[in-house]
Amino acid sequence: MTRKKNRLITFLWSLIPGAGEMYLGFMKRGACIMGAFWGLLALAGQLQLEIFLLLSPVIWFYSFFETGNLSALPDEEFYAMEDDFILHREDFRKAKNFITSHRTASAAVLIIFGVSILWNIFQGIFYRFLMPWLRLPGELLEFLRYLGRALPQTAVAILILWAGYQLLKGKKEELGL
Repeated sequence: MTRKKNRLITFLWSLIPGAGEMYLGFMKRGACIMGAFWGLLALAGQLQLEIFLLLSPVIWFYSFFETGNLSALPDEEFYAMEDDFILHREDFRKAKNFITSHRTASAAVLIIFGVSILWNIFQGIFYRFLMPWLRLPGELLEFLRYLGRALPQTAVAILILWAGYQLLKGKKEELGL
């Protein structure tokens, strides 16, 4: 059974994703949020895909406001809350069904991310070891480096725009417009 805690200390712990929930006694929920936040940061850093970092504020704000909402609940509702995981097996089954039903789009996303990761790896090798042998002028070398960094980001941006367009198109068809 969880019990209410000091509001100031709850606020301070809520600044760390998942820690506020854990402080309030919701260990499963807090561990899920904390794992998602730090796992996302680790994944973005390891794969050098900074676009994933755009999700970190979403997780942080969710955790911050959920902790505030939990601590503001009336005593009866707070004590009735059960500690549970954020995601359950059926959520993963739904995601698997969604991915299966949208196989082409899912494959395109995976291919673009895979190519982006490989691009980052080979770009590093190319600029560090092969470019010095070519003895190109500094401005051309800088342009090629910029282009090398911009291509994967451009591909991901195009994918995001295409997905947004598909969502709007689907909504428009759903409304019969």
